[in-house]
Amino acid sequence: MTYVAWDVSHHEFTVEDHYYFSVLKSIMVERKIVVREIQYLEDLDEFDVLVINYPELKFDEKDVLAIHNFLLGGGRVIILGYYRNEDGVADAVNSITRGYGIELNVDYVYDFVNNDNGDELFVVTSRINHYNNNVKRILMPCSASIRLYGTSPYPIALGEDTARTSSSNRPRIAAGCRVGRGELIVIGTCVFWDNYAIYKYDNSKFAINILSYSRRK
Repeated sequence: MTYVAWDVSHHEFTVEDHYYFSVLKSIMVERKIVVREIQYLEDLDEFDVLVINYPELKFDEKDVLAIHNFLLGGGRVIILGYYRNEDGVADAVNSITRGYGIELNVDYVYDFVNNDNGDELFVVTSRINHYNNNVKRILMPCSASIRLYGTSPYPIALGEDTARTSSSNRPRIAAGCRVGRGELIVIGTCVFWDNYAIYKYDNSKFAINILSYSRRK
């Protein structure tokens, strides 16, 4: 059993939004993943995973410390952004992640070859280094690329050789970093698991792979 805290304290998308995330929630229920929305980050002891999905407000020092302590205690934190710093989401994400050598770029990833239905912003990739059990290809729509610095962070998913941003080739779309006994996962798009994309390719399997975790093992 996995217990997921879904943060809504920084104007994130709610998992209870039927139009966007009802399929994800149903899949989580089927897999015995219990999800509960939270308004405060002070008490995360009962949870295994914290999801921060499209935050519009920056995190203050108190929130960043709470997240850090959760990671040190073995928790997994999954933070998801969006392209072009829409609604200041990249700024909000980076207020947490830059201390770990991970930042969302203010850009967008595109691929004129490997995409879904001819839309270059609906990037499809098979370059998944982690959480790839039974996962061959995933769709990552409207994603920002990710900058890594230092020796600790590692790429989880990259674009194909044909993927581009305004500043780089084969961009990183998801990345991770070990923090204490826990792990931080940063994904460039919050809509890879919405009601449209989750049916595509192996998105649902990738979603379950990153969500299925217990820090009590």
